Amino acid sequence: MNKLIKKIKKIETAKIIKYIPIILLITYSFIIHLKISATWGDDLFFANQKGNLIEILTNRYYNWTSRILIETVLISILAHASFLWKIIDALMLLLISYSLNKVFNQKKSSFINMMIVLLLIIYPYSQMNSAGWGATTINYLWPLALALFALIPIMNEVRKNDYNKIGLLAYFPAFIFAINQEQLSVLYLGFLIIFNFYVYVTNKKINKLLFFYLIMNIIAIIFILKCPGNMIRLREETLTWFKDYNQLTVIDKIGLSLNNTFELVIGKTNYLFILMYSSITYYLLKNSKHKSLKIISILSLLGTVIIPHFDLFTMNDIYNKNIWILNEMLKVLPISQIEYLFSIVLSILYLVNTIFILSVIFKENNYLRIFVPIIFLAGILSRMIIGFSPTLYISSTRTAIFMFFSFIMITIIILNRSKLNMLEKRGIILYTILILLLAKFFTVTFNIRL
Repeated sequence: MNKLIKKIKKIETAKIIKYIPIILLITYSFIIHLKISATWGDDLFFANQKGNLIEILTNRYYNWTSRILIETVLISILAHASFLWKIIDALMLLLISYSLNKVFNQKKSSFINMMIVLLLIIYPYSQMNSAGWGATTINYLWPLALALFALIPIMNEVRKNDYNKIGLLAYFPAFIFAINQEQLSVLYLGFLIIFNFYVYVTNKKINKLLFFYLIMNIIAIIFILKCPGNMIRLREETLTWFKDYNQLTVIDKIGLSLNNTFELVIGKTNYLFILMYSSITYYLLKNSKHKSLKIISILSLLGTVIIPHFDLFTMNDIYNKNIWILNEMLKVLPISQIEYLFSIVLSILYLVNTIFILSVIFKENNYLRIFVPIIFLAGILSRMIIGFSPTLYISSTRTAIFMFFSFIMITIIILNRSKLNMLEKRGIILYTILILLLAKFFTVTFNIRL
């Protein structure tokens, strides 16, 4: 009888543990959405768009943006049903968790599920307020959530897994909405080209679904490139935010983009990048026989903690100090100084080093050896592409959301790949919680650079 009671208690405990992550995420989402509201910045502009929707969207297409699908949702909600924004935004966080589990947690591990939730909570959600909570989340967080959701059938096709084909009725509209966002459209295009090539090489035939997705993505890219509003916006933003931007050479733009991107990676304390490198280092210490690789990984991890305190990445601060005085930025940006050049070298070292380490970690799996480094590179490039826009600095950190989530995905993949016992899993969860507490509560107190 006692054995039966213990067995029942064990089953009940397992069920409770299983639901802890989702309860934690719902609680977190509820708390942050109690405190925020779509009441400033671009939110006010869209809240006042209460005229004929078709006329408004037509005007926006010809004079400002190609994000017609996104702005249809944005205007419909903020101008006519703003109370829905908080509800849907909270659901989008849950959708991200669900999609990451479906794509990267096929074994339905409670440990991986918990890590996904903790990493989502660590993500600096305040990035979604740089242009107003409503406008920023609908333009960035919602497309990301739907892009990850749409990735589920794509990854099932790549892995040759069975899935409910009726689900495509939900996945495909999510995909179409996501690729209306320019950064995601370019990201998806790259991944779909790779996936189509990989499946064709392994199966010796074209996958109809993946090829169809690729064609639709190409159409979306053409739509974005041909939109007259995008060109008008580019000209206006150049005059407003970076008048002498067009005097930059391609090399100058790449340099500024590298500097600006890696300021958010190693120039400022990036807790998600620290956790990614922590998982890389732990994996190598436990599994690799190459001492030099372990040393490089440890030094790289230490660099993520130490480098932010040396003010090597100062371009953004200099821009923000001078933009309200003059917008001819080349007069004040120190693109020839040694500190700037050193930051570029350091950025390239981290870029190349990380790609190399990831390819070594997954060298025994041809699929992951290609896929994981590409996730990292795609995340970096998704932010670097902003360097070819005069809004490089003024667009703030919201455009880095896809890069930040590439760090989350790589961390999950490495942990999922690691053979961890229960004690190790508990230790990693505790370590992640400590990072979370540091990121959310102690950073301002101890004046650690964000």
